[in-house]
Amino acid sequence: MADFVARLAFFAVAPFMIVGAALLFPVWGAIADVALVLSVFLFAPTVRRWSARNGLLNKVMSHALEFERFYAEKLPRPFWYYALYPLLFPYWLLNGQARREFLLFRSYTLVAVLVLLASLSWQYYRYWQPELSPLHFLPSVALALLVELLLVLALLMPIATTVVWYHASFRRRRLVAVLLVALASTSLSLWRITDRRDPIVSFSTRQRARLRSEAAPARAHDVLLHAAEIAWRSGG
Repeated sequence: MADFVARLAFFAVAPFMIVGAALLFPVWGAIADVALVLSVFLFAPTVRRWSARNGLLNKVMSHALEFERFYAEKLPRPFWYYALYPLLFPYWLLNGQARREFLLFRSYTLVAVLVLLASLSWQYYRYWQPELSPLHFLPSVALALLVELLLVLALLMPIATTVVWYHASFRRRRLVAVLLVALASTSLSLWRITDRRDPIVSFSTRQRARLRSEAAPARAHDVLLHAAEIAWRSGG
């Protein structure tokens, strides 16, 4: 019961942190990838049948099916292990079974990283050049990658392994309970965001505005003055 209560509390708090991180940093790729893997796990027999008939689908779903096979062989560890996962480094690199599990999670982290790098490249092309060089952009890239890795290890791993544990051990009522708590918490966090008067500005946008103002101070002054004039007119 204590384990169940701890998981409920985590599922109540984690959506606020995940939504907050997604607003400040481009981490939606990791979230979508974890959601895909869990969906495949929950409907593994159907996905395996479809993959056996379609070679392309089998390649796309190969990692998710590997995830399902791993936990079919060995159920997840206790919840506290995943809740404290980042603090247990380097244990999960030295222990063979723990290392295999980490590499399994890292593989879809890498997929998300590729999506993230493609998104960041487009952002640089669209918003950062020509005033700012790639060197100005690198700190934002490094921070986004770090936040995405921490998001997977500290938040998405406990969520994923909880779903796996309750589904594989036939604790369906508890699985439904934690998912309902997560749904309510996610809905509340999204409602609070949409109800805000002031928009949430991402870290990359604030960094870009500061660097661009330093690179072209005269133009930045003109832009700020023009923005103030528009605000004055709209307020009047």
